[in-house]
Parts: sequence; C-alpha cells; structure tokens
Amino acid sequence: MKELVLKKRAELEEICQKTHLIPEIDSAVKYVVEATESGSVDPAIVLEQIELQIAQVKEEAFVRKEILEKVEKWLSACDEEYWLEEYNSDENRYNAGRGSYLTLKRAKKACALVKKLPAMVDALTSKTVASEKDKGIEFTYDGTCLVCMLENYSLSRQEKEQERCRQWVYGPLIAFIYFSNTNF
Repeated sequence: MKELVLKKRAELEEICQKTHLIPEIDSAVKYVVEATESGSVDPAIVLEQIELQIAQVKEEAFVRKEILEKVEKWLSACDEEYWLEEYNSDENRYNAGRGSYLTLKRAKKACALVKKLPAMVDALTSKTVASEKDKGIEFTYDGTCLVCMLENYSLSRQEKEQERCRQWVYGPLIAFIYFSNTNF
C-alpha cells in the first residue's frame, strides 16, 4: 500500500509539472507513509485523497490547455527574439561560411515571428484575464502570475524600443560631435 501511495503521489507531481502548476500537496501527505505504517491513518483514505487531487489537477489541466499552448508559443517566440538579438549583434554574421544560408533563413523567420510578438502578448493577456475573471483566481505559470509576466515582458520590450530609437536619433549626432572635436 505504501508503494501505491508513493506512486500516486509521484503521478500527481508529474501532472502538476507538465501543466506548470504548483502541486497542492499538504504536509500531511509527506508524513502519510509513516502514519500508515504506524496504523494511525487508513491507507485507503490517503489513497482516495490523492486520487481526488489527481482528478482535480487533470480537470484544471484540461481547462488550462489552450492558454498553456499559447504560452509555449510565446516563450518559443521570446527565445527566437533573443537569438535574433544575438545574431544582429554578431559582427561576423555577414561572413560567408558553412551554414550561413541556413542562419540567414532562420534570421528571416525569427524576424517575422518577432513582429508578431506584440499581438501574441495582447491576445494571451486578454485570454488570461478572461480566464481569471471566469474562475475568480489568478492564472499562474510555475507559481508566477502569468499576467504579471506578460506585463513585465511588454515593459521591457518598450524600453528596448525606446533605447533603439534613442540610438538611432542620437547616434549620428554623437558621432558628429566626437569626430568634430578630435584633432587629426
């Protein structure tokens, strides 16, 4: 019976991990094995409680499935955005070498995907907020508020855009001032 309880607990933790939920395993479950061995707790009751939790988590996973798929796409797009930033900062990106065609092809795809990111974030935010209003609870992703994650991403993206604009506007001016003050 002890092995069955441990197996069900592991199953519950695995489902929670796949659905990015924090398992709500109370501290009593951790000490269940000891309590069942001593005979103070009926193992059937403990097993029934764990199976009830598994059913609740599976139901929650089904409800969260659509939003989680969009989150995975968003996170994948964020990875591509990061890769594109690294690619654009690489001085040797124009050197013709092995695989340069494939790298350029990936950069074009990443650029197209990055352009879609603001719309992805807006759609995901609205869907998450609607879900939160329906359920009356905060939607979390690995224990972090998803709406907060999206807002932080949007703010950091706006800051990056402002910095690029400043560099684009002030970059030539700074270069002009620098070269006009140097004596050759």
